[in-house]
Amino acid sequence: MTKSTDRIPPEKVALYEKLIATNPNIECKGEEIPYTSVNGHMFSFLSRAGVMGLRLPTAKRVAFLKKYDAKLHEQYGIVQKSYVEVPDTLFEKTEELKPFFNWSYAYVNSLKPKPIIGYTTRNGRPRQASEEPVPENFAGEVIEHKADAYFEVRLDDGRVLPLCFIGRRNVGRGVDLSRLIPKVGDRIWVEESPYNPGHARIIIHKKWPAINTAEPTSKTKR
Repeated sequence: MTKSTDRIPPEKVALYEKLIATNPNIECKGEEIPYTSVNGHMFSFLSRAGVMGLRLPTAKRVAFLKKYDAKLHEQYGIVQKSYVEVPDTLFEKTEELKPFFNWSYAYVNSLKPKPIIGYTTRNGRPRQASEEPVPENFAGEVIEHKADAYFEVRLDDGRVLPLCFIGRRNVGRGVDLSRLIPKVGDRIWVEESPYNPGHARIIIHKKWPAINTAEPTSKTKR
């Protein structure tokens, strides 16, 4: 266990690692927030409170919620519609939870792989490609300005996410940031964090120069 996971109840981390060990094709990733992913798609994670979130296809998700009287996972006030919250009583029963964990893995493994990002070093040599999940981009509308550079946006899929403005380094020099700060009602593109589902940042705003309606590609570097 790394130092950064010490804030998570150790018994929960042990249960999560025990579950992952039941499938030799899956490994535990992440330092602060343990999670599992395949082909760039995350399908399970352990929150700081020690609650496990599990991504399931619709049919399995509905069956899980009904069988265990469970609920969709909620983080920072945001309901993650594709993730169920694993009840503590089930989390302790590795063999009973194992089939759902494997169904989750099989489902995500059937999805189209996300691209692997690779960059060059300063001397021009290729850097080893990263296998970390690529953030997803979504379109939405600003519905509330919280404070400073923090906002809430309603995505086109109906979710409401907290987000922040990305700052000058992503828009270039000579650009007046004051005219780029979005207002309530503005249409924007946001990038949702693969490590912290339910949180996002603005990556494209309609006021920016040379913006089209095509979906942007992630500019996130690792």
